[in-house]
Amino acid sequence: MGDPHALEGHSNEQLWQESLESFNTGDYFMTHEYLEELWRRHDGELSKFYQGLLQAAVSLYHYGNGNFHGAKLLARQSTAMLSKLPAGFHGIDLDRFRQEYARLMAPVLEPAPNLKPLAPDEAPRLHPA
Repeated sequence: MGDPHALEGHSNEQLWQESLESFNTGDYFMTHEYLEELWRRHDGELSKFYQGLLQAAVSLYHYGNGNFHGAKLLARQSTAMLSKLPAGFHGIDLDRFRQEYARLMAPVLEPAPNLKPLAPDEAPRLHPA
């Protein structure tokens, strides 16, 4: 999405904190940038976590722009990725997020009539564990 080298000098902690802030304020473009860098730097469960959150952020971005097909595809991928992780992971109440995200994305996953783009104040947030 952006310059792949722009965030190389940031520490993992800086990137993570920026990810949380941008996600919770609905800046999904920057969330993608931060999480992509973190995803590239890690492996195992942490890599899957970052990838799953990245996919969730992009699905919310698409939902907000009325791209319901894109939102649906990424929501499925994100849900599958995040479902394999513990309820509290990397300091996040992941179980709460998964529940809120599933509830929010249900009309997209099971196409509801008269579906409207996501309003920013309806988006789920990432809460500390």
